[in-house]
Amino acid sequence: MKKVNPWMPAYYALAISLFHLFTLMTFKDDSGFKLDDMILYCMLPFLFVFVGMSLERLQQQNRDLQKQIDELKSQQSAMNDETGNGD
Repeated sequence: MKKVNPWMPAYYALAISLFHLFTLMTFKDDSGFKLDDMILYCMLPFLFVFVGMSLERLQQQNRDLQKQIDELKSQQSAMNDETGNGD
């Protein structure tokens, strides 16, 4: 199974936000200072950080469950070997 980096969307959103904020500050147009754009692009990476935290938690839970499945399979095979059942 290929592991997905949960933080890649947050890095991408951060790069887009920094680029856009830089252009907002550097190249001011005639329409004036757009506060709503600033707020949007400042808060955009946080959305992906929260998604990344959730994905990381889910991946950890999956690893824990896989470990429990492996332990149960090894216990079952050990019990089958002791009782002589070759199932």
